[in-house]
Amino acid sequence: MEPKTGNDESNRALSKAYDHVLRQKRMNESLIKWSMNYSDLLKANDGGMGFTLYLL
Repeated sequence: MEPKTGNDESNRALSKAYDHVLRQKRMNESLIKWSMNYSDLLKANDGGMGFTLYLL
């Protein structure tokens, strides 16, 4: 019995879509992690150098 080509193509398309979703998820996680690290770095650089200016 010969395999159905339509079924193989459907499986391939589904697998490709799944891989795309996983790549985007990893990219989003990486971007969020980078953003949090950058935010912490900015806070650390600004720490101790700040002052409050009161205008009367």
